[in-house]
Parts: sequence; structure tokens; C-alpha cells
Amino acid sequence: GAACPIHLPPSLVAELKTLGRREGATLYMTLLAAFQALLARYSGQEDILVGTPIAGRTRPETEGVVGAFVNTLVLRTNLAGDPTFRALLGRVRATTVEAYAHQEVPFERLVADLHPARDPSRNPLFQVMLALQSAPVPATLGALAMERLAVHTETAQVDLTLALEEDATGLVGTIEYRTDLFAPGTITRLVGHFHTLLKAILAMPDQPLSSLPLLTDAERHQLLVEWNATASPFPHDRCFHSLFAQQVAHTPDALALVCDEQHLTYRQLDRRANQLAHYLHQRGVGPEVLVGVCMERSLEMVVALLGILKAGGAYLPLDPAYPKERLAFMLSDSGVPILLTQARLVAGLPTHTAALICLDRDWERIGEEPTEAPPATATAENLAYVIYTSGSTGTPKGVMIPHRGLTNYLHWCVQAYAVESGRGAPVHSSIAFDLTITGLFAPLLAGRAIWLLPENGDIEALSQLLRDERDFSLIKITPVHLQLLSQQLFSQDVADRTKTFVIGGENLSAESITLWQERAPNTVLINEYGPTETVVGCCVYRIPKAMYTSGSIPIGRPIANTQLYILDPHLQPVPIGVPGELYIGGAGVARGYLNRPDLTAERFIPD
Repeated sequence: GAACPIHLPPSLVAELKTLGRREGATLYMTLLAAFQALLARYSGQEDILVGTPIAGRTRPETEGVVGAFVNTLVLRTNLAGDPTFRALLGRVRATTVEAYAHQEVPFERLVADLHPARDPSRNPLFQVMLALQSAPVPATLGALAMERLAVHTETAQVDLTLALEEDATGLVGTIEYRTDLFAPGTITRLVGHFHTLLKAILAMPDQPLSSLPLLTDAERHQLLVEWNATASPFPHDRCFHSLFAQQVAHTPDALALVCDEQHLTYRQLDRRANQLAHYLHQRGVGPEVLVGVCMERSLEMVVALLGILKAGGAYLPLDPAYPKERLAFMLSDSGVPILLTQARLVAGLPTHTAALICLDRDWERIGEEPTEAPPATATAENLAYVIYTSGSTGTPKGVMIPHRGLTNYLHWCVQAYAVESGRGAPVHSSIAFDLTITGLFAPLLAGRAIWLLPENGDIEALSQLLRDERDFSLIKITPVHLQLLSQQLFSQDVADRTKTFVIGGENLSAESITLWQERAPNTVLINEYGPTETVVGCCVYRIPKAMYTSGSIPIGRPIANTQLYILDPHLQPVPIGVPGELYIGGAGVARGYLNRPDLTAERFIPD
């Protein structure tokens, strides 16, 4: 154990006494109510149990008896319903008065009755104590001078104890804490939060507890401003396809796509996409028009995505490997008027009402269109794509991503991952998984190539590619696939294969990166986190070398023009180290859920 000093000045103590007297409560009751409010905010719990020592001299005949009669009481308060402090104080007063009436019941008997097979590693019934010493040690006792000696036992009787004593300087004391559970900085912050909360209670006793501030001004500024100072210029008024066209002008003859033995340069890819854009435009595709894409990885697939965007529309990726029922739901729910596919996949599609275009079978007609870009019709606020969530938490939802968010992510990505420093990126995952966007689109804004790997045996194909090729800019991969890759490659086949591994999609454990940290010291490992609702990734963590050998890897800090907040159920920022929910703001936030205004209103809240 260890202890942290705490001091409440006389003016604050006097105000607490005044507030307590108005409510028929003692100073101890007032402090207990405030302390339990603090614990509730820290823990997210409504049922708070606090232990307290009590003198135990309840009978006149014990007054002159030497010895310790101290007993322990358990004071249990329910903070349900987000009460005001005044209401909470009433609950605490009733609890303590009732407890005092039964204070002679030995604590050991209570424990024996309730927990006959108790866990010896932790205190029974409560883990937090509050002790208020109202009778200070006198300076003299007859002819004897009294001196207080500080005793440092380096142990904690329970996990957390707030011990206070009143003297001429106010309330002084310590917070004793168990060092297995709390770091010194945590307790120092807790003391500051208790001060802040007490001042707020005195100023606003009739406000709900959830609205009373905990954070000091410096902490609030750090959490809300300093750690979210991510403003960075990006082409906020541009669409992805216009930035791609700009890159085509710079590197027209550079290799853009590789798929088996097929290749396309930037100029060739741009021209084919322009032809498809004209063809789609004639069929009504324009801003806010959604076009389905159900295709295997191929040159035509990338042409399809670019062609839809150049026509001003937005694409809906559909994985041909999905069950028919899921594809049917997505086609029906989205109501796409046009579906782009390949002739070999038509027989496996569910019944739908979309107009079907097979890029391989119909290209002879599409290829008659002009190779120049059609007039730009979409703006940065128009939709770029809609991707459906997995449905693991209910019905799959179509997430609507505008160009502005996509542009912000890709502009940041090209710089943060130094895409120009390598040859490009392999793509081995489905376009229906937004993780794929990193390797599929970022190289096209940096004049680098994309290697499209076969649909079947994607990890085996990636393993073979890494044996044959090296110096990729980045590889985007899930932790599970990274671990599989580690098992399929020899140690000599991992160094310098890629400048960066961008790992995302699920929790990353240290075990997944062991081989790469040991055998590929020049490869940067990035843990990238972000739900579908925030354009691929909203925060990243560059993993230091040899720092993690077990456990989970942090998800890091927000990317450019993104804000991250950890909030409690009442949308108040929680202190550092206190659990809460992650709220994400900024340029990458989606427009909402397709055809789900109710759920959009619930999840996409005003900031």
C-alpha cells in the first residue's frame, strides 16, 4: 500500500457543514454522500458500499474502560435514478442513522453470516473505507506534550481508504490505496476530482449527479482539446476520383493494376473508367445514386468502382462469396437500380430488380464510349460508397460514407504510411470489407501499383507474393490473417517485404506480431482502429519495437481531423483511466445508416 495526502480548506469544510445542517445531516454524512458519488462516477455502478470505523462506546459503563471498542459498519447506498446531491444526502442520512442503531453487531458476525466461505485475498462486503476523526489528538495532556507520529506501514487495509481529521487548517488526511490496483497518478487525480466535485456540490446541490463536473480545468482541456488537436489541411472540397485523375496526369504510364498476367497503366485504367462512367451516366447514374458491385477481384472490379464514382454515383460492394440470403437482403434494402457483375457470377445471384450489367460480357458496347472524363457532377458532400456492417449486433446496416470523409482518410493515409516510399500494395480481402480501402485506393493517389490477388486461398496467395516480391508500401491485414501469414512464411521470407503492416479489423494481441518484430525490424507495425461508421480507421498506434510480449496492443490516438472522446452514460468526459464509451467525431464520421433514420438519430448524435 501507499498513501496520498489530501487537504480540504476551512472555508470548504464550513460550507459542507452548512449544507449538511440544512438537510439534517452531519459533516460525516455529507462527506460520505460526496465520496459515494465520486465512486459511482469512477466505477459506473449505482450500488455503492463503503466501510467505516465506529467508536463502539454506546453504553455509559464503557466510557472509562481502557481499550479498543472499534467496530466496522457497512454503509450501502443506491444511487439509481441519477439523483441530485440533496436527494442523495437524504438517502445517505437514512442509511447511516439506521446503521448506527445496529452498530453493536460485530462485523465478524455479519461476515460469518453472509460470507461463511469468504475469499481471503480481499476484504469482505466492502473494498473502500471512509474514516472521519472528529476528536483530534490534544497538544498536551497534563504535564505531557503530545506529538503525532506518522506511521508508514506500506500496507493497505482495504483497496481504498479516505481518512480525514478536522483541525484548525480544515480537514487533513490521506487516501491510502492498494498499489496492486492503483498507480500514484490515479490517486493524485482522484484527489483533484474529489475537490472539484465538492465545489460543484456546494454550488449546485440540486443538479443531477451526472451533470456535476469531476475534471479539473486542466484535465478537461487536455482530454477535449490537447489530445484532439488533429486539425490538418486536406482537399475537403474534392472527390476521390478527381484526385485520382490528378495523379493520372502526373504518372500516366506508371503501372496501376496487376492481376495475374494482366496489367493496366494509370492512363489505361482512367480511360476504361471514363468509358464506364459515360455508359452509367446514360442509364441515370449521378449524385446519390447507388450502384451495386458484385465482382471477384479483377481489373474490371477496379474499373467498376472508379467508373461509378466518375459518373457521380456511389458504389455498394457485394461479396460474391456471401450467402444468397445476405446478398438478397442488401440488394432489397439498398434498392440499387443497377448491378455491375461478371457473367460467371450471374447464376449465383439472388432474385433482384436491378438492371444487370456484366462488365466482361458487355464491354464491347461499353468500350464505344468516350475515353475522356465526363463532366463532374458529385461534390465532396455526396455519397462515395455504402458498406453494410456484418450484422453481428443485429440486422446489417448500410453505412453511408461521403467523399469528404473518404478523401480525409486517404489523404492522411498516403502521408502517414509513406505510400510513395514503396511499390504499392497487394489487395487480398473483399471490397465489402472497408479494411480493403486502404490498400485499394491509397496507392492510386500516390502513383503506385495495386496487386489484385485471386479470390480463393487469399492468404496462401499473399504468402506466395511475399516470397516472390518485396518492398511494398503497405499491406492491410487482420490480426488473424497476420498470424496465419507468420505460420506460412519462413523466417528469411519476412524481412523488407513491406514498409508497413497496417493491422485492423479486430483486437490485436502481442502474439500476432512476434515474428515480424523479431525478423522484420525495418517493417513498421501499425494498429489501426475504426468502425465502419468512421471511414476505415479513426485512430492508430505505431507499435514500438520490443515493447509488447503479451496482452492487447493499444489502439492509439486520433488521425487527422478526427476527435475521440471517452464518455460516461450521461455523455460527460470520464477521467483518465476510468472506463467509458468511445465517441468519435470529425471529418470521417459517416452520414448515417441507409434507410434507418431512427438508428441514425440514436447513434449519430449532435456534438
